[in-house]
Amino acid sequence: LVQKHVPEASHRDLINALLLGQDNCFAVGLTTVHDAGLDYETIDLIDSLQKAGDLKMRIYAMLNPGQENYENYLFKGIYKTDALNVRSIKLYADGALGSRGALLLEPYSDDPCNIGLAVETDEFMRQQCRLAMENGYQVNTHCIGDSANRWMLDLYTEFLNGKNDKRWRIEHSQIIHPDDISKFGESSVIPSIQSTHGTSDMNWADERVGPVRIKGAYAFQALLGQNGWIPNGSDFPVEHINPL
Repeated sequence: LVQKHVPEASHRDLINALLLGQDNCFAVGLTTVHDAGLDYETIDLIDSLQKAGDLKMRIYAMLNPGQENYENYLFKGIYKTDALNVRSIKLYADGALGSRGALLLEPYSDDPCNIGLAVETDEFMRQQCRLAMENGYQVNTHCIGDSANRWMLDLYTEFLNGKNDKRWRIEHSQIIHPDDISKFGESSVIPSIQSTHGTSDMNWADERVGPVRIKGAYAFQALLGQNGWIPNGSDFPVEHINPL
């Protein structure tokens, strides 16, 4: 109801937003960021500002799925400069745990008629994985619930076929069934976690999933053991920009 009345940002608005974001990042010591979900127009603008010397941030940009984005980047292969790296797509398997949108294998402990939601169909996810594999791109998928994590881990496995260096990621890797943790190591899937979620969610997470499933939640030590390393992001602007 509200969004349709918000005026479209001008070219100058977008430039100012990027430069202000850069100032905020530099203020807390960030010089490189992973931006999870961009359209080709924004990536083009970032590239032009970097080449002009105005935007000094280094950016790993994840493409939103879509025909125009793919025609401008994915179908042309990896695009990489000293400051910009476009080699991945960002997908969403489910929603958030707090709003009970994370997709669970069993109903929520505090909402027994609800298992959350799948944001996309299996057919859509499979198609995106196939396109990424064919064009040498990474797939980075938002997965919060144990069902979403199992779904995408199993789908990734079909394409990755064992140990590999494709560096496909599960973003958040938040609630995982114990039977599925080993799949990260078996297919060299990166569990991209945000440890700050452990403290942001601690006042209600056990209410959502109960005392048994919570043991597979925020299982950072177990995930670290799968590939021997683990990326730990801040998830800003959902969380605070300062990683420390």
